[in-house]
Amino acid sequence: MDEQVVQTKKPRARYEWVIIAVVLVASIVLAFGIYTKRDSANKGKLLVSELENIRSAVEMYVTMNKANPPSLAALTKLNYSFEPGQPGKPYLTSLKASQTGEIMDPFGNMYKYDPKTGWAASGTKGFEKW
Repeated sequence: MDEQVVQTKKPRARYEWVIIAVVLVASIVLAFGIYTKRDSANKGKLLVSELENIRSAVEMYVTMNKANPPSLAALTKLNYSFEPGQPGKPYLTSLKASQTGEIMDPFGNMYKYDPKTGWAASGTKGFEKW
């Protein structure tokens, strides 16, 4: 019985391939869900930061000009300077803008701005109250 024993490798059964496919698809779906949840959380944090910057820029504009800015896009184009003769800096910088010049939030929607009250808010559903 010590002679060479040749073992043949059996091909995988159909149910084994189905199990492998199900596990693979489930892991892809789970990974995608985790990614989108983290991405949404990061965009929410970025949204809060951008809203703070926008509201600070509006407050600075009001302090220097005694009126609310006409639009958020105007804050990116208008400049201020604390010292006469020095080059001015825009009230608001480094925010994503659309082709029309309107400022977009991290989710790709336009920020809403009320020039009467000077209040800026997100246009993304679920984040309007921030």
